[in-house]
Amino acid sequence: MNQIEILLQTAERLNSMRIPYMVTGAFAVTYYGKPRSTHDIDLIVEIDMSDTESLHEVFYKDFYASKEAMEEAVRHHSMFNLIHNETLTKIDFWMLEDTVFDRERFSRRVEGELRGAPVFFSSPEDIVIVKLDWFKKTGIHKHYEDALGIVLVQQDSLDFEYVRDWCERGSTSELLERLLGEAG
Repeated sequence: MNQIEILLQTAERLNSMRIPYMVTGAFAVTYYGKPRSTHDIDLIVEIDMSDTESLHEVFYKDFYASKEAMEEAVRHHSMFNLIHNETLTKIDFWMLEDTVFDRERFSRRVEGELRGAPVFFSSPEDIVIVKLDWFKKTGIHKHYEDALGIVLVQQDSLDFEYVRDWCERGSTSELLERLLGEAG
């Protein structure tokens, strides 16, 4: 079983449970932009304490899944992870934060298709915004390259007004303009 199959299995379970989620991180970058390898799968989920029991029940047979870690993540609006028993692939479940930007980007999630199955992804615009913010905070160049790859592949369909607005709010406008200059 490979990472895409694990992502599809996870998405199918979350969809059947009607748990709102969106794929972010390297998988979303690859979906919209230039492929790159990753060691984990990142999801943002909207769950509450009442979901943890059923979530644990659905995953514990083929994933290392700690119900206590799930409850702790819900309580502290942090994250928990599942580790696939066979492949040791890690899935990070980040709790949806109650911020204006998180609510906005979650409402803009896109139902995509991966190998014919429905999977919800963060919008390409929101991935660009987040990646520029991560680059600004960390200086790690892969975040900038991820954003650039999405702009290069998706530039004819991106809502640049939306991206500019949020980059201005997040003080990453200069990075965005530099990126757009490189993208042509």
